[in-house]
Amino acid sequence: MWIGLVREPIWECNVQNPGSGSKQLGPDCDEVVRHAWSLAQAAGATVGLTAKIRATRMQLMQWDKTSFGNIRHQSKELNDKICALERKDITTATKIELEGLHDSLEQLGTREEILWKQHAKALWLKAGDRNTSFLHAKANEHRVRKEIQKIQNEKGDEISDKEGIQKVVVRYFRTIFASTNPTPESVEEVLWSLDRQLTPAMSEALLQPFSAEEVSQALKQIHPLKSPGLDGMSPIFFQKYWSIVGPDVCSSVLDFLNTSYFDPLMNFTQIVIIPKCPNPTDMTHFRPISLCNVLYKLASKAIANRIKPFLDTLISTSQVVFVLGRLITGNVLVAYELNHFLKHKNKGKKAEHTGAITGVAVSRSAPSIFHLLFADDTLIYCQTTSNAMRCLRDILLKFEKASSLKINLQKFAMVFSRNVDEGSCMELANILGVAVVPKHEKYLGLPTIAGRSKRELFESIKDRIWSKLHCWLAKKLSQAGRGVLLKIVLQSIPIYAMGCFRLPDSFL
Repeated sequence: MWIGLVREPIWECNVQNPGSGSKQLGPDCDEVVRHAWSLAQAAGATVGLTAKIRATRMQLMQWDKTSFGNIRHQSKELNDKICALERKDITTATKIELEGLHDSLEQLGTREEILWKQHAKALWLKAGDRNTSFLHAKANEHRVRKEIQKIQNEKGDEISDKEGIQKVVVRYFRTIFASTNPTPESVEEVLWSLDRQLTPAMSEALLQPFSAEEVSQALKQIHPLKSPGLDGMSPIFFQKYWSIVGPDVCSSVLDFLNTSYFDPLMNFTQIVIIPKCPNPTDMTHFRPISLCNVLYKLASKAIANRIKPFLDTLISTSQVVFVLGRLITGNVLVAYELNHFLKHKNKGKKAEHTGAITGVAVSRSAPSIFHLLFADDTLIYCQTTSNAMRCLRDILLKFEKASSLKINLQKFAMVFSRNVDEGSCMELANILGVAVVPKHEKYLGLPTIAGRSKRELFESIKDRIWSKLHCWLAKKLSQAGRGVLLKIVLQSIPIYAMGCFRLPDSFL
């Protein structure tokens, strides 16, 4: 495992979006890849693949330095030649030479555009802006955001030197990634009540040997410009040069999928931390992501594609994120109605239930809701009794022992209905060790409680749109680029809310 900050891909000399319609950047790079790939020879398929990727990367970096990458110098030379020819008398030969020079200059502009687009990480931008000030400003903003100037350690001391920051980061991840070594008994205690859902036909389909077609299909499903792993190769390298690297890559991935052998050198993962807020001060303000090598991504995606048809059968329907055809807005609406019911519940006798934890029903004929799950966003509804709180605490502890995951109680919050006095609220919250809040404001990004003013409720949507317009430097975009920004990115913000709620006329 390698821990580091967000960085630019090592391999960036020949990156382009296959769907952009741009021409190939020349046969030279193809020849460099083919030559480097053929030179690296090793005994085993996977070891040989590791050596080939390393050799190809080094050859591409050398080619970039000597022949390809000095775009400014080459552009200046071409412009000087064009200016010199334009000062001469125009002849047929001069026209032909000028056309060739302009074509070469256009290709250099395309290369520079690709390079800056990748630096800018503006994956939503499909067309309309080439090598403009927007991409340059976006790249500079991206570079500034990824830099950590200072951070607080576990004791609250501010650390500003590079070595000290590295130690804080490493200690943090060693702590959260440490395993509690769950015992078989603790796992069985959680799983004993689950029924066996895997049929013999499903088992037979899942155990079929993986094929090269499945590996190729997995590669097509990966975004070409995603950041590379430690091998320095983005997915687009494998997509573009599949005719050269495909047989070796397929052989290596299939060895892992069908025989469970995978070279440890290909299994290194870079843990990258991304700030979750504008001015992060400690490690809890960063979100970690894993930058895996493409070979690992191919294997995991092929497995996911194999399991995908059976997920709705194997996973509980309460995990709606895996239920085919179920929308995220369904959970939001249920949460809104339940919280609205609890907000106005002042008196009344609930029907008797069996079990230590009982849910909430908004009417006698309605089903009881115990929990709402969408990935790791969870709402739990239960009675306000000490027995229910202790039972819930025991369930969370059993989950920790079985999964080796630690519950972050700082992200927990409890909300009580009006008919629970303040003393009881604090007593029950202390059993779980969580905070009490007056109301639950948002679930899955949308409000769960509405007050008198709906305009104030959805004012945050306007704020998000304006903040993104300012952050994304929209004034630097061309007219076509602004259209893409509005249609693809900004429209998604209000549309998500409009899937559940009708926005008031005053909002517009």
